[in-house]
Amino acid sequence: MFNVNAADKAIAAIKRLAAISLLVALFLPLSRCALETEDPQTKAVERTVSVTYAYTAYRAPIADALATYAAFLWPLLLATARLMWPVLNRKWSVEMLEVVFCLGSAYELMRLTFFGEWLYGAYVAAVSIGVYLIGALVELAARAREKWLRRAAALARR
Repeated sequence: MFNVNAADKAIAAIKRLAAISLLVALFLPLSRCALETEDPQTKAVERTVSVTYAYTAYRAPIADALATYAAFLWPLLLATARLMWPVLNRKWSVEMLEVVFCLGSAYELMRLTFFGEWLYGAYVAAVSIGVYLIGALVELAARAREKWLRRAAALARR
């Protein structure tokens, strides 16, 4: 059997790495959308290509900008908070929030790349969110198992 403390540290390190790579994805191109229009008089075809970056969200309405920045920055902020306040490492509510925030980040990534061709930034962000989500679910399952084992041991002592 492996050391639970070592496994917790490994999962925390993996989640920190995923948080850093999600921060990097904030500055990478997420998607590309091409639009071709034809001028009916000259029959000339004009091709317009737009590339989406998450960091340019400041140009969007304030709610969209906040959602975009939150989707890419929350893991780093939460990792910093967990390092500053270790009591957060054992809270069920924090672990549940991580799962919900991962799903929100995935939604925001899909919203940003809607109908566009994914570029490498979207793949980096998707993998980062997925790795973080798996880490959060593993931590959640480990806490549930610990709680179940404690209850079973308490019942056995009766």
